[in-house]
Amino acid sequence: MGGTIKRAVWELLELLVPPVCCHCLRPCRHDEHGLCRACRRGVVRSEPPFCHRCAVPIRAVPEQESALCPRCADHHTMPRVRAYAQFAGDVLPSLMVRCKYGGEQHLGRSLGELVWAAAKTWLQPADYDGVVAVPLHDRRVLKRGFNQSVLLAGPLCRGEGLPLLSVLRRVDRTAAQVGLGAEQRSHNLRGSFVCPATHRTQVQGRRLLLVDDVVTTGWTVTECALELRRAGALQVDVVCLARTPQQRLGS
Repeated sequence: MGGTIKRAVWELLELLVPPVCCHCLRPCRHDEHGLCRACRRGVVRSEPPFCHRCAVPIRAVPEQESALCPRCADHHTMPRVRAYAQFAGDVLPSLMVRCKYGGEQHLGRSLGELVWAAAKTWLQPADYDGVVAVPLHDRRVLKRGFNQSVLLAGPLCRGEGLPLLSVLRRVDRTAAQVGLGAEQRSHNLRGSFVCPATHRTQVQGRRLLLVDDVVTTGWTVTECALELRRAGALQVDVVCLARTPQQRLGS
């Protein structure tokens, strides 16, 4: 009941208060979900050709709809990733910095609408049984005040009627991933995500959609997906706000 009242109040406020674009702060329409048409044109959308597995942009291979990048051709642990956009240009990086490090949690709703759009474009949300947000360590959540991946998962869960399953725990407070190369990220994250035994019944036999903000080398979502599969998940795919244009394998 409380959730229904809260949604009704929010919808009433949306009708009474003219919306503004979360990037340029100019007026926008309600159906633009907080990001005006002009600013959307500044977003570099994720479009083919990209790797069928990790979604990194690749050169066109007309005869192969399911082409893989060299890394995914050699390594098969990466889950299937789909992104709304490339992490490029000015709009998305600016909004993510404001949300993630500037404490502007309200941006999570507009950005989450884009994650939901990516899921509807590249995946079939109705095929999944639940959504899992990539977790942060409890101390990092306490310091930041929120987990941005949980915010991004909200519109998808509400729109598709999917439960948000809190079944993964980050057991190690690893160093920040920003600025680390692929091998450093892999070593930094190994064994960092655990699905406790008490939560495994929520995972077993289910098809899960993992939500992250930005996928760079893919080690974070790979480690999460591997742990969910070990816990009994039937399928784990990833939807994210943005994918870095190039895999920084050696940097």
